[in-house]
Amino acid sequence: MMNENFDKNQQNENLTQENSLVTDTEKETEIETEIEKQGGKRLVHTVFEWLETLAFAFIFVLVIFTFALKIVTVDGNSMNRTLENGERLIISNLFYEPKTGDIVIISRERIDKEPIVKRVIATEGQKVEIDYESWQVTVDGVLLDEPYVYYKPDELMRRDRCPESFTVDKNMVFVMGDNRNNSSDSRTQGEYHYVNGECFYVGYTEDDIIGKVLFRIIPLHKFGAIKPADPEPIITQE
Repeated sequence: MMNENFDKNQQNENLTQENSLVTDTEKETEIETEIEKQGGKRLVHTVFEWLETLAFAFIFVLVIFTFALKIVTVDGNSMNRTLENGERLIISNLFYEPKTGDIVIISRERIDKEPIVKRVIATEGQKVEIDYESWQVTVDGVLLDEPYVYYKPDELMRRDRCPESFTVDKNMVFVMGDNRNNSSDSRTQGEYHYVNGECFYVGYTEDDIIGKVLFRIIPLHKFGAIKPADPEPIITQE
């Protein structure tokens, strides 16, 4: 009789231990499931944050390139050697005021032509003097240092209707290409009138400037801010 009671007690203890093991296993499974759920939630949250960040970044870039920056392509050789045909540039007109030496994109909608890229030589009220034999340009009595200008020593600078000395009229900008003898610029697109014996240039206006050239993005090996081509001008012989 005692043996039977002992066996029953032993069986009950074994069942209790088994039930305890099952309960512990279930708890562990529940914990693992909860951890997996939390991990999944964190992953979804992380992915959502990344997508949100990318969306904001896309909108920011879109706004910047809509209102502050533009991408343009150089068409022609009038700015050789500084800029070459086919190169792609980033320009901006945000809070821009033109000054001597800037490279700018100029609209020609008024004469129903494509925009051009040129270098600002002088702005409103500045006096310009051009020596077409030596290729030297003076603005307000200061000789411009122009190492980027492409020229041939046996040629005269093309002048078209441009006089040797004049003052840039109100709200106007006088521009030329760096490849001076292969450039249609203020020398050909401007008008000159005299007031009390003083010559004034009237042509491209400050409002015609679409933007200042900031960076070159293509070709990639020239990527970066626009700088003068070389410290010394290239002189070529036929």
